[in-house]
Amino acid sequence: ADPLERFASVRDILDALQHRQTTRDRRPLTILGIFGPILLLAIMAIFSSLWYQQAVADAELAVRERVYESNTWISRHVALSVKDELRNYFDIVERESSQEKIPKLLKTILDSEGLQNIHADRQAWVNLTPSQTAFKDDPQRLPLDEFLKQRIQHYQQDHVNAEIASLFVVGPNGDMLGIAFSPDEIRGRQSIGRYYGYRNYFHGGPRDLPQDIESRRISPISNTHLSRAFQSTTTNKWKIAITTPIYMPAKQADPTDPPNRGELIGIMAVTVNLGDFSSLKNDNLIDNQFAVFIDGRAGSEIGEGQRRGTILQHPAMDELDSTPDKPFQISAKQLRG
Repeated sequence: ADPLERFASVRDILDALQHRQTTRDRRPLTILGIFGPILLLAIMAIFSSLWYQQAVADAELAVRERVYESNTWISRHVALSVKDELRNYFDIVERESSQEKIPKLLKTILDSEGLQNIHADRQAWVNLTPSQTAFKDDPQRLPLDEFLKQRIQHYQQDHVNAEIASLFVVGPNGDMLGIAFSPDEIRGRQSIGRYYGYRNYFHGGPRDLPQDIESRRISPISNTHLSRAFQSTTTNKWKIAITTPIYMPAKQADPTDPPNRGELIGIMAVTVNLGDFSSLKNDNLIDNQFAVFIDGRAGSEIGEGQRRGTILQHPAMDELDSTPDKPFQISAKQLRG
């Protein structure tokens, strides 16, 4: 040991021992003084974070509930508007099917030789037969086209709240007898004379049937019907149809008796392109909101028919450069919410 570091007396030894003990006694307080505030700050930070997260969650929930409340009110209002618009299309097709000229025009076509030739030369749907080609310009059929064209022009000129894409009549056996399009519809292949009894709008089933199914196996609708979404074979656009049966007026012994249904002579249809429901246009809604129209009816779960959840109207439809191969749909899980 270094002689210079030796204690001079017993008193110095005792003082050194006392100082060491005092230092040891102060060490926990020193540690607490250092780490205590850190621990307290950490606890405060954790609780502050939890409080902040809860406050944010409560605020988001309140905003979400307010938005849901607002959207529920708006959706109910829009739904009533769409209901009225669909009711308008129902009224239009029922009114047009009751026009006095219709039975005579259809009866002339149904008895024509041109239509009989089509029935006698029935081929695969994709094949356009010479009989069908000739039927398009048949003078006994053309007055129906002219009548339907005048009726579409009537609704356009009167500024009726209706975006009619086409107005057509299908015979009781499913043959397209006459059709008229709105001016902005681009037509493709011929539909006149082709068989459309496979369509849901003709038979009222849950989906379209095979195109070449035999007509005698199909029963036409008996009441006004809202079809599934389908892709037009003429314009390639996705649309829906509102159809109603046309009956030949039955003779009545007593004019005061209520009218009876006579022979079924055709099915009349009004079609609307998906995305053309005026009640759902963005300019009819408030800022930062848009309406989406979804068909919630149970549909086909097999084949290529429309399924439940088909989107009938969405703002994105107005921005498409081309017609999609399939209609837009949401899943069953999304539909349930």
